[in-house]
Amino acid sequence: MKAQTKALLFIISFCVCFFSCEYSNDDIYYVDIKQKSDTIDLDINLANVNPKDTIIIYRSTKLYYKIDSKGKKILKNTITIDAEFEQQEDYIIIHPQKYDNSIHKLNVDIELKSHTGSISDLLGYEKYIGKYEYYVKFVKLEESFDVNLREEISADGFLTLKWEKPVLDNADIQKYSLSFWNDVKGVNEQIEITDPNITSFTDRDYVWGHRTYSLYVQYKNKDIDYVNSGAFFLTPKYKELEDPTFKYEILDNESMRVSWDITNYKCKYLIIDANGTQTKLTGEQKSIVMQRFRFPSDGNRFRFILLPYDLLYEEYTKGIEIGVDTWYAQTQMNPPLVWNRNRGEYYSCDNFGKFSVYSNNFGLKGSYTLPDADGFGGKIIALNEKTSQLAIYKKLSMFNLYNVYIYNYRNGKYENPLLLKDKVVQSNMYLSDNNRIYFRELNFNDDVTELINKCYVYNSINGSFIYSLELMDRDSEISVSSDGKYMCDVYKGHLKIYELEDSSAKLIYEYTNNSYRYSLYTFSPINVHELFLGGDNNFTILDVTSLTQKVSIKGSFVSQDPITGNMVILDKDYSSNFIANIYNKDASMIIGRLPLNKMDGSWALFNNRLVYSYFGTSYIDITNYIKK
Repeated sequence: MKAQTKALLFIISFCVCFFSCEYSNDDIYYVDIKQKSDTIDLDINLANVNPKDTIIIYRSTKLYYKIDSKGKKILKNTITIDAEFEQQEDYIIIHPQKYDNSIHKLNVDIELKSHTGSISDLLGYEKYIGKYEYYVKFVKLEESFDVNLREEISADGFLTLKWEKPVLDNADIQKYSLSFWNDVKGVNEQIEITDPNITSFTDRDYVWGHRTYSLYVQYKNKDIDYVNSGAFFLTPKYKELEDPTFKYEILDNESMRVSWDITNYKCKYLIIDANGTQTKLTGEQKSIVMQRFRFPSDGNRFRFILLPYDLLYEEYTKGIEIGVDTWYAQTQMNPPLVWNRNRGEYYSCDNFGKFSVYSNNFGLKGSYTLPDADGFGGKIIALNEKTSQLAIYKKLSMFNLYNVYIYNYRNGKYENPLLLKDKVVQSNMYLSDNNRIYFRELNFNDDVTELINKCYVYNSINGSFIYSLELMDRDSEISVSSDGKYMCDVYKGHLKIYELEDSSAKLIYEYTNNSYRYSLYTFSPINVHELFLGGDNNFTILDVTSLTQKVSIKGSFVSQDPITGNMVILDKDYSSNFIANIYNKDASMIIGRLPLNKMDGSWALFNNRLVYSYFGTSYIDITNYIKK
């Protein structure tokens, strides 16, 4: 076979040489062989892009191509690019290793058969070669940049956000968008800055507290229609509130200086006193003199509102209210239930019958278990200083039945109680110097059609019943003088005073107050024949022996000291000035003033200590508040 091939090649070579030497190569001598053209008729379509143009890609991309050889046979089709790619029959897939805006040359080399019929054509040596060049740009879409977003204080004292104009690889800045929740306006603020060279924003509404600013830098790619944003966040640093938030300097018995240092930004302040008085302060004013904290506790001495500089004071509800410190009296004690001047003591008793004895200076002298006092409610207790008798009652059942226990003082303690069983005690009990005990009971009348309110009088030595007195109304209240000579019956604005006799009571005074209802009705512990009456910001002292009014004061009674006789009475303008006046024992002169927060609970004055009891018990020594 090889020998035949060699022979054939020899014959062809010989013929070529022979004819080349013998004949001209003019066209008229070509019969079946066409002369090769100097030009090529060839079309290529690569992704609809013209040669020499740039193809933009930003991810692995499939590029379809089509070659129109105008009927000529394609001998070879080669595509090359300095990147990773896959070539298939009619497309290529380019896999960029990174997107860095680099440009890569893509070459398409095509070889076509000449179809001239020449020996070279037949042997495959004669061919058309086409070379096409394209450019492929690996576009970077996502820009990586930082703007150094930071906070500063402007020359005029406001919070200013600043950032640097970012340098982008292949994109243009379109705008800056700044968003944040504006507490003052109650809206989510959206600020747009379309000038890329403006790189700051001043927030005149920010003064203190947590606020997060979001800055979005929007950019558009230079090569394709691609828009994206970079996000940056900033929460301004602000001063943490200390404990206490404010500094307090006591100036005198009634006033203190309050100072603060909360923010460095330009602002102003509004101070609202507990009485509603408003004080407007500029940002440079960082202290104020006001009434000192009120006894026994004060959680709303004032309101402190931080306002943006441009906000009107009248719109203070849009500002930031800083919680003020709550003040409590630090002098704590066990709650006193009753005082005993003769022994210089006061007593308390818990629900388990533990009876504690304290000195006039509130020091614990001792404690012991009071017989039969287990289950004592801890509220109603009576004591007579002359007889040293003590009485309590405790509930027996759900039907409001009570046992009353009357103790005598022997061997340094209260013991051997006398029992009064199954009483429907309605309020306070009273023990008198003449060995009597008084309390109210509600009982049905004889035909069980109506509840009758009566004051019952028993012998406190043997427990024998002495007499009862029907009161004005089932809601009547009573008070009895410690010597057992007088009793008052109070119902709303009605008052009756009885002179108590051995086995009966004689009505000696009757009065209807059309101005207000009585909320105070008690006999003085100092002058036992003086009846304290009051209500609706009024206080009067009635001498029951002469039935004459001795004192009339505008103000609400708090307590009288059984040792010194001093009284604490709220000032007539207490609702606005929160002052309690300290009076001498006959209420003829104000001898001191005390800031007071008159809350619900029990109030008592003993040995110049004003004692308040509710869930806890505290006291204040008013000695320093009394004028020398």
